[in-house]
Amino acid sequence: MPRPPVLRPADGEWVHVGAADCERIRPGLVAQPVNTASSLAYLVAGGALIARGVARPAGHRLPLVAFGALVAANGAGGVAFHGPGEPWARWIHDIALAGTLGFMGAHDVVVDAADGPAHLALAGAGAVVGGTALLLAFVPDASNPVTGTLAAGVLGAELLSVRRGRFHRRRSAQGPYGLSGGALVLGSVVNVLSRTGRPLCHPDSRLQGHALWHALTALALAAWGEAALSGRPGGSQPYPPSIP
Repeated sequence: MPRPPVLRPADGEWVHVGAADCERIRPGLVAQPVNTASSLAYLVAGGALIARGVARPAGHRLPLVAFGALVAANGAGGVAFHGPGEPWARWIHDIALAGTLGFMGAHDVVVDAADGPAHLALAGAGAVVGGTALLLAFVPDASNPVTGTLAAGVLGAELLSVRRGRFHRRRSAQGPYGLSGGALVLGSVVNVLSRTGRPLCHPDSRLQGHALWHALTALALAAWGEAALSGRPGGSQPYPPSIP
Protein backbone atom coordinates (compact mmCIF):
# COMPACT_ATOMS: atom_id res chain seq x y z
CA MET A 1 0.00 0.00 0.00
CA PRO A 2 1.50 3.38 -0.97
CA ARG A 3 2.23 5.67 1.96
CA PRO A 4 0.59 9.12 2.15
CA PRO A 5 2.59 12.29 1.45
CA VAL A 6 5.31 12.80 4.01
CA LEU A 7 7.25 15.33 6.03
CA ARG A 8 9.58 13.18 8.13
CA PRO A 9 9.46 9.99 10.17
CA ALA A 10 7.84 10.43 13.59
CA ASP A 11 7.86 7.39 15.86
CA GLY A 12 8.26 5.23 12.79
CA GLU A 13 5.27 6.70 10.96
CA TRP A 14 5.25 9.15 8.06
CA VAL A 15 3.48 12.42 8.90
CA HIS A 16 1.85 14.75 6.36
CA VAL A 17 2.69 18.43 6.83
CA GLY A 18 -1.01 19.29 7.24
CA ALA A 19 -1.64 16.77 10.01
CA ALA A 20 -2.11 19.52 12.61
CA ASP A 21 -4.85 21.20 10.54
CA CYS A 22 -7.57 18.70 11.53
CA GLU A 23 -8.83 17.45 8.17
CA ARG A 24 -8.23 13.72 7.78
CA ILE A 25 -5.22 12.83 5.62
CA ARG A 26 -6.24 10.81 2.57
CA PRO A 27 -3.92 8.84 0.29
CA GLY A 28 -3.17 10.33 -3.10
CA LEU A 29 -2.15 13.65 -4.55
CA VAL A 30 -4.77 15.72 -2.68
CA ALA A 31 -4.49 14.64 0.92
CA GLN A 32 -6.82 17.29 2.41
CA PRO A 33 -9.40 18.22 -0.26
CA VAL A 34 -11.25 20.93 1.69
CA ASN A 35 -8.12 22.69 2.91
CA THR A 36 -6.58 22.39 -0.54
CA ALA A 37 -9.59 23.91 -2.32
CA SER A 38 -9.91 26.74 0.20
CA SER A 39 -6.28 27.73 -0.42
CA LEU A 40 -7.45 29.03 -3.79
CA ALA A 41 -8.96 31.99 -1.89
CA TYR A 42 -5.46 33.49 -1.80
CA LEU A 43 -5.22 33.23 -5.58
CA VAL A 44 -8.53 35.10 -5.90
CA ALA A 45 -7.45 37.79 -3.41
CA GLY A 46 -4.03 38.14 -4.99
CA GLY A 47 -5.52 38.33 -8.49
CA ALA A 48 -7.89 41.09 -7.38
CA LEU A 49 -5.00 43.11 -5.94
CA ILE A 50 -2.95 42.62 -9.10
CA ALA A 51 -5.87 43.76 -11.26
CA ARG A 52 -6.33 46.79 -9.00
CA GLY A 53 -2.65 47.62 -9.37
CA VAL A 54 -2.54 47.17 -13.15
CA ALA A 55 -5.44 49.61 -13.48
CA ARG A 56 -3.43 52.37 -11.80
CA PRO A 57 -1.33 54.91 -13.76
CA ALA A 58 2.09 53.83 -14.98
CA GLY A 59 4.74 54.28 -12.29
CA HIS A 60 2.25 53.69 -9.48
CA ARG A 61 1.43 50.03 -10.04
CA LEU A 62 4.25 48.07 -8.46
CA PRO A 63 3.29 48.01 -4.74
CA LEU A 64 -0.21 46.61 -5.32
CA VAL A 65 0.97 44.22 -8.04
CA ALA A 66 3.87 42.95 -5.92
CA PHE A 67 1.74 42.49 -2.83
CA GLY A 68 -0.93 40.77 -4.90
CA ALA A 69 1.68 38.37 -6.25
CA LEU A 70 2.83 37.55 -2.71
CA VAL A 71 -0.76 36.93 -1.59
CA ALA A 72 -1.36 34.70 -4.63
CA ALA A 73 1.82 32.77 -3.82
CA ASN A 74 0.18 31.77 -0.54
CA GLY A 75 -2.49 30.07 -2.64
CA ALA A 76 0.07 28.05 -4.56
CA GLY A 77 1.85 27.24 -1.32
CA GLY A 78 -1.39 26.20 0.38
CA VAL A 79 -2.40 23.90 -2.47
CA ALA A 80 1.00 22.21 -2.34
CA PHE A 81 0.97 22.08 1.47
CA HIS A 82 -2.46 20.49 1.86
CA GLY A 83 -2.23 18.46 -1.34
CA PRO A 84 0.99 16.51 -1.90
CA GLY A 85 2.40 17.72 1.43
CA GLU A 86 6.02 16.87 0.66
CA PRO A 87 8.87 18.81 2.35
CA TRP A 88 9.21 21.10 -0.69
CA ALA A 89 5.54 22.02 -0.32
CA ARG A 90 6.09 23.21 3.23
CA TRP A 91 9.06 25.26 2.03
CA ILE A 92 7.01 27.02 -0.66
CA HIS A 93 4.13 27.59 1.78
CA ASP A 94 6.40 29.10 4.42
CA ILE A 95 8.41 31.44 2.21
CA ALA A 96 5.21 32.79 0.59
CA LEU A 97 3.85 33.59 4.06
CA ALA A 98 7.18 35.11 5.11
CA GLY A 99 7.27 37.34 2.04
CA THR A 100 3.72 38.56 2.66
CA LEU A 101 4.46 39.39 6.29
CA GLY A 102 7.78 40.96 5.32
CA PHE A 103 6.09 43.25 2.81
CA MET A 104 3.45 44.36 5.30
CA GLY A 105 5.95 45.12 8.04
CA ALA A 106 8.35 46.92 5.71
CA HIS A 107 5.56 48.99 4.17
CA ASP A 108 4.23 50.04 7.57
CA VAL A 109 7.65 51.18 8.78
CA VAL A 110 9.29 52.50 5.62
CA VAL A 111 6.42 53.95 3.58
CA ASP A 112 3.60 54.74 5.96
CA ALA A 113 5.35 55.71 9.21
CA ALA A 114 8.58 57.13 7.78
CA ASP A 115 7.24 58.40 4.42
CA GLY A 116 10.00 56.55 2.57
CA PRO A 117 9.98 55.21 -1.00
CA ALA A 118 7.93 52.12 -1.77
CA HIS A 119 10.80 50.34 -3.48
CA LEU A 120 12.56 50.04 -0.10
CA ALA A 121 9.55 48.15 1.26
CA LEU A 122 9.78 45.81 -1.72
CA ALA A 123 13.48 45.34 -1.08
CA GLY A 124 12.73 44.50 2.54
CA ALA A 125 10.18 41.88 1.49
CA GLY A 126 12.70 40.42 -0.96
CA ALA A 127 15.32 40.19 1.77
CA VAL A 128 12.84 38.37 4.03
CA VAL A 129 11.96 35.91 1.25
CA GLY A 130 15.63 35.21 0.47
CA GLY A 131 16.68 34.83 4.08
CA THR A 132 13.72 32.64 4.97
CA ALA A 133 14.21 30.44 1.90
CA LEU A 134 17.84 29.76 2.82
CA LEU A 135 17.15 29.21 6.50
CA LEU A 136 14.23 26.82 5.98
CA ALA A 137 16.08 24.89 3.29
CA PHE A 138 18.62 23.89 5.94
CA VAL A 139 16.48 24.08 9.10
CA PRO A 140 12.86 23.15 8.17
CA ASP A 141 11.79 22.99 11.81
CA ALA A 142 12.54 26.70 12.20
CA SER A 143 9.28 27.40 10.36
CA ASN A 144 7.10 28.19 13.38
CA PRO A 145 9.66 30.41 15.17
CA VAL A 146 10.33 32.33 11.95
CA THR A 147 6.63 32.83 11.22
CA GLY A 148 5.92 33.83 14.81
CA THR A 149 8.76 36.35 14.81
CA LEU A 150 7.59 37.90 11.54
CA ALA A 151 3.99 38.05 12.72
CA ALA A 152 5.08 39.80 15.91
CA GLY A 153 7.11 42.22 13.80
CA VAL A 154 4.08 43.02 11.65
CA LEU A 155 1.99 43.65 14.77
CA GLY A 156 4.62 46.07 16.06
CA ALA A 157 4.86 47.76 12.67
CA GLU A 158 1.08 48.11 12.52
CA LEU A 159 1.03 49.79 15.93
CA LEU A 160 3.77 52.17 14.80
CA SER A 161 1.91 52.87 11.59
CA VAL A 162 -1.33 53.58 13.45
CA ARG A 163 0.51 56.08 15.64
CA ARG A 164 2.62 57.79 12.99
CA GLY A 165 1.29 56.71 9.62
CA ARG A 166 -1.08 58.16 7.06
CA PHE A 167 -3.41 55.59 5.61
CA HIS A 168 -5.32 55.00 8.87
CA ARG A 169 -6.40 58.64 8.82
CA ARG A 170 -7.68 58.42 5.26
CA ARG A 171 -11.45 58.02 5.38
CA SER A 172 -11.57 55.69 2.39
CA ALA A 173 -9.07 53.36 4.11
CA GLN A 174 -10.89 53.03 7.42
CA GLY A 175 -13.55 50.60 6.18
CA PRO A 176 -11.14 48.17 4.47
CA TYR A 177 -8.71 48.38 7.38
CA GLY A 178 -11.45 47.56 9.88
CA LEU A 179 -12.60 44.69 7.69
CA SER A 180 -9.04 43.39 7.54
CA GLY A 181 -8.63 43.43 11.31
CA GLY A 182 -12.02 41.87 11.99
CA ALA A 183 -11.49 39.05 9.48
CA LEU A 184 -8.06 38.32 10.93
CA VAL A 185 -9.30 38.18 14.53
CA LEU A 186 -12.26 35.95 13.65
CA GLY A 187 -10.10 33.69 11.51
CA SER A 188 -7.50 33.36 14.26
CA VAL A 189 -10.10 32.30 16.83
CA VAL A 190 -11.60 29.71 14.47
CA ASN A 191 -8.17 28.40 13.51
CA VAL A 192 -7.05 27.92 17.11
CA LEU A 193 -10.27 26.15 18.12
CA SER A 194 -10.30 23.86 15.08
CA ARG A 195 -6.75 22.54 15.12
CA THR A 196 -6.27 18.79 15.45
CA GLY A 197 -7.58 17.65 18.82
CA ARG A 198 -9.33 20.96 19.57
CA PRO A 199 -13.09 21.31 20.28
CA LEU A 200 -14.11 22.38 16.76
CA CYS A 201 -12.03 19.77 14.95
CA HIS A 202 -14.11 17.32 12.89
CA PRO A 203 -11.66 15.48 10.60
CA ASP A 204 -14.25 14.15 8.13
CA SER A 205 -16.44 17.24 7.90
CA ARG A 206 -16.77 19.23 4.69
CA LEU A 207 -16.68 22.37 6.82
CA GLN A 208 -13.14 22.74 8.11
CA GLY A 209 -12.05 25.50 10.47
CA HIS A 210 -8.69 25.74 8.75
CA ALA A 211 -10.45 26.26 5.43
CA LEU A 212 -12.41 29.14 6.98
CA TRP A 213 -9.08 30.51 8.21
CA HIS A 214 -7.86 30.48 4.60
CA ALA A 215 -10.93 32.39 3.39
CA LEU A 216 -10.87 34.96 6.19
CA THR A 217 -7.14 35.66 5.99
CA ALA A 218 -7.36 36.01 2.20
CA LEU A 219 -10.09 38.59 2.77
CA ALA A 220 -7.97 40.29 5.45
CA LEU A 221 -4.95 40.55 3.12
CA ALA A 222 -7.02 41.89 0.22
CA ALA A 223 -8.62 44.50 2.49
CA TRP A 224 -5.24 45.48 3.96
CA GLY A 225 -3.83 45.94 0.46
CA GLU A 226 -6.77 48.15 -0.49
CA ALA A 227 -6.43 50.22 2.68
CA ALA A 228 -2.65 50.58 2.74
CA LEU A 229 -1.66 50.74 -0.93
CA SER A 230 -4.43 52.64 -2.71
CA GLY A 231 -3.65 56.29 -2.03
CA ARG A 232 -2.61 59.18 0.15
CA PRO A 233 -4.77 60.77 2.85
CA GLY A 234 -7.79 62.34 1.23
CA GLY A 235 -7.90 59.58 -1.33
CA SER A 236 -7.16 61.75 -4.36
CA GLN A 237 -3.44 61.25 -4.87
CA PRO A 238 -1.57 57.97 -5.27
CA TYR A 239 1.50 57.02 -3.33
CA PRO A 240 4.85 58.05 -4.81
CA PRO A 241 6.09 55.93 -7.71
CA SER A 242 7.91 52.79 -6.65
CA ILE A 243 11.01 53.76 -8.61
CA PRO A 244 12.02 57.42 -8.38
